[in-house]
Amino acid sequence: MALWTVSAIALLYVGSAAVVFAVMHQSNIVAGKGLSLVPGPAFMILPMETMWCTARRGRLAVGEDAPDFDLATRDGASRVRLSSLRGGRPVVLVFGSYTCPPFRREMPAVSRLYADYKDRAAFYFVYIEEAHAHDVWPLVSNAKASIVFGTARDTTERVSVAALCAKELKVEFPILVDDMQNGVADLYTAWPTRMYVVDANGKIAYKSRVGPFGFEAAPLREALARLAPAPNGST
Repeated sequence: MALWTVSAIALLYVGSAAVVFAVMHQSNIVAGKGLSLVPGPAFMILPMETMWCTARRGRLAVGEDAPDFDLATRDGASRVRLSSLRGGRPVVLVFGSYTCPPFRREMPAVSRLYADYKDRAAFYFVYIEEAHAHDVWPLVSNAKASIVFGTARDTTERVSVAALCAKELKVEFPILVDDMQNGVADLYTAWPTRMYVVDANGKIAYKSRVGPFGFEAAPLREALARLAPAPNGST
């Protein structure tokens, strides 16, 4: 292969990676729409996982104060302020949305974790902007599963999908709904999915990698085993 051909391929590869990486830094909707246009083979050729987790790692770090927030519960009957939970049990924050397939797949394991730790940690599911709204980044797999929703236009629409998500995935722990400015998700760089543990002093004690790649119950279980051990030492 001629040297110029190799050089051209290398430039194309580097240029493509740079463009995709720049898209990943954009707002959720812009990033979603941009990534929906990336050809399928590029997801296998480019280091998409590394680029995504780097672009979306966020500024928060373990040991820092967890940003405070005040969100309504799904039923609208009450509100939860994170800072009001200080001094008690560790707080587990699970961010996600119904249109994210990896989120749906992993939630049964998260629910089992909740069953094991609900007496030792406070769990909250924070419902955020859809990962794969049909008007942003539609997925064939979602269409086949009849999980097709657009970007919520108001709180009522977001709450409605959150309620369906809770029912279908059998989520038993409290559900909070992010505001339409996506304020909490942005603070925690949580889109499309993410998990955190906040300790009794309001410090971030565990931060997963951003989803979908980092949305795994097993590392969260390991973190809780350290932060909220059973009295007899079992998990």
